[in-house]
Amino acid sequence: MSLKQPKILIAGAGPAGLAVALTLLKNDVPVRIIEKDLQFHNGTRGPAVQPRTLEVERHLGVLQDTEKFAISGWDIRVYDDNDPYRVAKTRLMAQSVEPTITFPISVPLLVPQYLHESVYRKHIDALGGSIDKGVTLVGLTQDSDGVTVDLSQDVDGSPQTVKEKYDWVVGSDGAHSTVRKALDIQFIGETRDSERMYIADCKVEGVEEVASHVWGDERDEKVLVRYTGQPKSFQLLFTGTATDFSALRTKEVAKIQEVVTRITRRKDIKILDVTWQGEWRPNIRKAEHFQSGRVFLFNLGWKLALAAKGHASTQLLSSYEAERAPVIAEMIKISTTLHDQNLAADLATGAGTHKGHDHPRVKQDPSPRNRRLFQLDVNYRWSAVVQDERFGDEENARMQPDAYGVEGHDILAGDRAPDAPDLLVLTKAQASGSVFSCADEGQLTRFFDIYAPNRHSVVFFGPSVLLAQSPALLQPLRKLPVELLRAILVISQQSKVEDLSFPPFDLVVHDTSGHAYKEYGISPDDLHIVIVRPDGVIGAFAKGTEGVAKYFNTILARSPANRNAGKSQSGFSHASARLLKVTDGRSCKSWGHLSNPNLHHLHAHSKWFSLRNTLSKRLRSTTRKATWFVSLLNFLEHKSKDTQWIVVDAKVYDLTRFANLHPGGAAVLFAKAVAGKDATDVFYGLHRHEVLERPQYKRLQIGAVAGRKEKFRALSGSDLSEVPYAEPGWLSEGFHNPYYNDSHRRFQKALRQFVTDVVRPEMLAREDDGKKISQSVVDKLAEMNIHAMRLGPGKHLKGRKLLGGVVTPEEFDYFHELIISFEYGRLGVRGSMDGLLAGGVIGLPPVLNFGSPEIQAKVVPEVLDGKKYICLAVSEAFAGSDVGGLQTTAVRVRDENGQEFWEVSGTKKWITNGVYADYFTTACRTEPSLATGGKGGYTVILIPRGEGLETKPIKTSYSPTAGTAFVTFDKVRVPLAYTLGEVGDGMRVILSNFNHERWMIVCVAARTQRLIVEECLKWANQRIAFGKTLFSQAVVRQKLAHMIERVEASQAWLEFITHQMNNMSYEEQSDKLAGPIALLKQFITRTGRETADDAAQIFGGRSITQGGMGKLIENFHRTSPFDAILGGAEDVMGDLGVRQVMRKMPKHARL
Repeated sequence: MSLKQPKILIAGAGPAGLAVALTLLKNDVPVRIIEKDLQFHNGTRGPAVQPRTLEVERHLGVLQDTEKFAISGWDIRVYDDNDPYRVAKTRLMAQSVEPTITFPISVPLLVPQYLHESVYRKHIDALGGSIDKGVTLVGLTQDSDGVTVDLSQDVDGSPQTVKEKYDWVVGSDGAHSTVRKALDIQFIGETRDSERMYIADCKVEGVEEVASHVWGDERDEKVLVRYTGQPKSFQLLFTGTATDFSALRTKEVAKIQEVVTRITRRKDIKILDVTWQGEWRPNIRKAEHFQSGRVFLFNLGWKLALAAKGHASTQLLSSYEAERAPVIAEMIKISTTLHDQNLAADLATGAGTHKGHDHPRVKQDPSPRNRRLFQLDVNYRWSAVVQDERFGDEENARMQPDAYGVEGHDILAGDRAPDAPDLLVLTKAQASGSVFSCADEGQLTRFFDIYAPNRHSVVFFGPSVLLAQSPALLQPLRKLPVELLRAILVISQQSKVEDLSFPPFDLVVHDTSGHAYKEYGISPDDLHIVIVRPDGVIGAFAKGTEGVAKYFNTILARSPANRNAGKSQSGFSHASARLLKVTDGRSCKSWGHLSNPNLHHLHAHSKWFSLRNTLSKRLRSTTRKATWFVSLLNFLEHKSKDTQWIVVDAKVYDLTRFANLHPGGAAVLFAKAVAGKDATDVFYGLHRHEVLERPQYKRLQIGAVAGRKEKFRALSGSDLSEVPYAEPGWLSEGFHNPYYNDSHRRFQKALRQFVTDVVRPEMLAREDDGKKISQSVVDKLAEMNIHAMRLGPGKHLKGRKLLGGVVTPEEFDYFHELIISFEYGRLGVRGSMDGLLAGGVIGLPPVLNFGSPEIQAKVVPEVLDGKKYICLAVSEAFAGSDVGGLQTTAVRVRDENGQEFWEVSGTKKWITNGVYADYFTTACRTEPSLATGGKGGYTVILIPRGEGLETKPIKTSYSPTAGTAFVTFDKVRVPLAYTLGEVGDGMRVILSNFNHERWMIVCVAARTQRLIVEECLKWANQRIAFGKTLFSQAVVRQKLAHMIERVEASQAWLEFITHQMNNMSYEEQSDKLAGPIALLKQFITRTGRETADDAAQIFGGRSITQGGMGKLIENFHRTSPFDAILGGAEDVMGDLGVRQVMRKMPKHARL
């Protein structure tokens, strides 16, 4: 932007003032920002940022930077009155709301205010703005031409006052606003001195850096310790009727430490430093007015920008108070009610677990912040500057302020404009030197990336037949200043975009998933024009040009007139649709895909109209999914850079506009074997079928070849593969198996559908980016109780609804669990799959089998419900598979209060899910002592993540999603109650889980090998080498034979062992199956590497490429060695199996 003389003064550099300043700067309006303090504050203050505010920040382009400082920890851990180390209960500070298409941002964040403001300042600096510190507004006068302000600033130690004049002044200088007082605007409401709170930002040791922690009682003394997201940084909030505020006001670290120790009764919590502090009282007040002439206490930046440019009407500027006053009043009402309820609940029950007394206002836990506080339904439907032509003037006039709206209501003018993803960019134009920041042509975008804070977005919805009227529809917009708006056309999902020519819109998108029309409540058969204001609010629903003109007449200073002398009449750049040249020199849209095989050219203009009318009739007589059939002769005319078609599996694709976007370059598409040809064989030699299923490529299809049928079909939902040996025998048509019954078949079908819909997309995405599994997916798995089922049959399933009720806990057996591992294994992404709470499968059983009832009651539900992660921490760099060589130690110690703990020191390596884990089931060496009753050996301890416990990710051949970690325990103190089993009996605890862990590894390895067999069979069927398929080559057939032998032998042995598990107690399994399972694991992992090697030879160079045809082969070749190591190395497994044979060998056996 160019720097000009500021027209607007903003007094106060807090969040509100910075947001207005940034908006103005993005509208190319220069501003001056002053801040009375000489230094920016460093206080956390009010850190909660609601979802609607986050949407606005996304709109302004600052959200990504804000999120770097944000945490979403809204849990409050309330500690036991009698045991200050024990969490008595956990409650939510904010209601959990799932994101939707309309509301993609649904979780409030916690961001320290000083860091939040620094983000805004960074963006303001980038636009040429700055903040003048140490400057105070001390007076002002105004007239019709502007506002004269008195500004005071220290110069060389003495205050100096200067007068300056601005067109507009915005006062955002807080509750004690000088601007408000100068305007004599009253601050109406109350201040509750009796409900005060003391707040201190501190560096703290001894408190887990998650969520919020509460000790004490509102009826006495209470402290909430809230983690801020910065290392050792916490915000401490002191309340309670007996809290020593005089000690806190001294601002001495020692005094604050004294109060904290007294309330928490924990000497391990240390206050290292105090960085900011202050006293707070509920100030339940609202300014009487928000505007006086040219001075505002706040106003939306886009409205001020229009005013500064001479465009805004008086009605627009005054609309801020009319729109926001009901919202602010309702916000005060909601927040005050919440404050009263929470205070009353604390007074009634206390913060701890001791029994409380009734309170007249409430008899329940403090309420979480509900959805209304998220402000997602805040609206201005009653505003005089919004209009909705779908309703009459009388109905609009009766619209009463309902500031926070109702969830799920129909979208009206004045509402927040909904988001909608999956909008495919068809054409994207440049207008007045400003380019849309959304995706490029041929890519997907969303409304939230299209709407911008420096212009109105005029969005056209409607039937494609009305596009011929577009020049007339755009006419009113051509009379407006070009920088004020952009015209956007949304083509409905049902429309065939290949058949359309696009008028001169700034942006044309295709609603590929139907979200845009659905979320805006618009029928594809009706014309509607939606005008979205720069603040992301719907300014108008119009039915035609008159409604558009009426809206802009309301908000602009004078009747729209052509202020663009010397500019293009339209103000829009023309992004025309692709046209084909015809023989008589005229241009027309290509209709070459009609069914007449002899029609190659349009020889006269009259034939164009005749053909268009024929098409129109056919269109009216067919369904929306009708397919146009193409003669292969037509392709002779469509193999140049101007127009290029190809056929893949009987489908016709127009690649003309896609050519330059092709990852391999346009030259590949113009090769002789591709351009204008049936390229089926070439395509399937280079790409997997799934490429054709992607929305950006499906849209390129324009028809199908007459007389041909598709040969290839991708599996969907619960489909079974028809490739021989691709499915286990019991799922193959015509084969029988004694181990499975109807419940297994129901379960498999329902689970495959669930994995296809929910798990597979997540696994593939995480395999690519290496990020942690999305919590939303973890929650869905927990809802289906899949976490619980992966632990096998048992008491932990009692009362749970398994996979939506497909099977009962009583029916569930090890074959059902095997099916889960198989359905996961067939995805072929071993690393990211282990990130799907695999650590819980091996880390939670010791808690289930050996933990105390109290520990089980706390930990098991947290893990099975997906709220916490757990891992098994046994292996060490020094010991590897030698469990007997562990060096991590646990020593019993006493603190100064006489309370006993385990003090754990040492390291663990290659710990699956360790990076994310909240609990570590840890094997430790314990020495005999008086404290341990003379017991030594090995002990298993459940260690919660906390002080002294550090995890670092390890780079392995697996996906980082597995969260493989190096774990350090540095004198970590753990209550004795977290001991699993008896002291010194740790080896039994560890070994009790090994059989199930190894069996689980075998299940996944066996199914992944079968997937590799299927991949190789498909590739041998389609790959042409030396003029014939790979199937035709004997050496390849031999490799395939050995692969099939191995996978079928593994399946038979695995099912036999699983059947024994179903018919043995846990103790019998330990006694009789340890050897067979160990030998089976050795067999499967060895044959797995043989299969990986054979598959690599069959796929050649594609098997060493991460992506493309051989991506699953590459993944398996890279990750299959893990199965040979995890749960016990191959040699150890073989030795264990033979030692079990020796143990049971009859002494009298002879040849």
